[in-house]
Amino acid sequence: MTGRHYPRSSSTTAPRHSAHSQKLAGGSHFPSQEHQAAGRGRHMSVPEPEPKHKTGLYMLLLILGLIVCLVLCAVVIPAAVQKARDHEAMTLVAPGTTVDVEIPEGADGQSIFGALVDAGLLTNDQSSDFMHAALAQGNNAQNMQAGTYTFTGGMTPEELAQALVAGPQYNAAYTLTIPEGYTVQAIANAIEKNIPTISADDFMAQAKASNYVSDYPFLADAADNSLEGFLFPRTYNFHKDVDADTVIRAMLDQYQSEIGALDFETARQNIATTYGLDFSDYDFLKLASIIEREAASDDDRPMIASVFYNRMRDGMPLQSDATSEYYKGDAVTPDDLQQNNPYNTYLNEGLPLTPICSPGEASLQAALNPAQTDYYFFYIIKDGDDSHSWYAEDYDQHLANIAAAQEQYPDAQTQDKEQGQ
Repeated sequence: MTGRHYPRSSSTTAPRHSAHSQKLAGGSHFPSQEHQAAGRGRHMSVPEPEPKHKTGLYMLLLILGLIVCLVLCAVVIPAAVQKARDHEAMTLVAPGTTVDVEIPEGADGQSIFGALVDAGLLTNDQSSDFMHAALAQGNNAQNMQAGTYTFTGGMTPEELAQALVAGPQYNAAYTLTIPEGYTVQAIANAIEKNIPTISADDFMAQAKASNYVSDYPFLADAADNSLEGFLFPRTYNFHKDVDADTVIRAMLDQYQSEIGALDFETARQNIATTYGLDFSDYDFLKLASIIEREAASDDDRPMIASVFYNRMRDGMPLQSDATSEYYKGDAVTPDDLQQNNPYNTYLNEGLPLTPICSPGEASLQAALNPAQTDYYFFYIIKDGDDSHSWYAEDYDQHLANIAAAQEQYPDAQTQDKEQGQ
């Protein structure tokens, strides 16, 4: 005996077998006769191997696929990455725009060049130009000093290398500071004073909206071919070869950058809902310029904006002396306020023809987000370095505020900030 136990059967008592295997005591399986017959009928056989010529074709395709992958990894992908980096590097800051660059201690020439590329002052393809300029300064990066630099867009590799050798105390050839509230003419005068190569007349001749609207679409609504309001106030640094066009583009670039952070669309919806007024971006700029000239402090700005919006909502003229002063170019008299012109907001409802100055960010924000008040009048005086403001809902209260202010501050100057009926 092998240890296997076969089942006993009887021709008279054994049950019918199914086609399933029957398990023996030893654990082996033997198919029943029905199963054996079925198996033999299905021709259970091992698959034949593929022909050799097909196997060779598969191998060839596999090798070709690997070669393509290697080419992609070695050539195409790095090229795409480099192209993306080059595209980023080609985004240069606008000429005249200032950029702060930190040069760490011990930085080598390539690291310094990389910092200038990252700052948008140079592009990757200017590497050799910068290295040659650095070598011309003596022994490459060893003469370049660590520290924080303020560079100006448009500087050449040679100028940057010279500045890095001179050290962080390096200054651009010309520094121009434009305060908030300057007109285009005042900006021209400041340029002539600070950049002797550009006369005020040359600047004014170049400062026309038509010269720049193709590059700066926000100028499309500018009235009277004027750049008034668009030359953003701040401090600019320029290299020695700067011209009027470069200065104007630097200021327009700065304006574009500043307004990019402002939500004009939400403000437009809020003004329409609250005051029933349909304001364009240019309208906001006009109002901001008036706020800039009328306000004496940041706290005044949203309050003054509220007064003007309330007046426009109710069909009242703005009655701002500042708009007539812009037209006249000097302080106004009562007689001036009776002369009709596009900037006389005593005789004409609504906003003037153009902005009346370059407003700063605070005034722009106030025009977009006015305070919610019921005021229709304001009176502002300067008392030394301080200022004082009064607001009124009606004209009688306004007159009372003026009397109280003059009594309390008899020597204070109104600076033409009165805004009356």
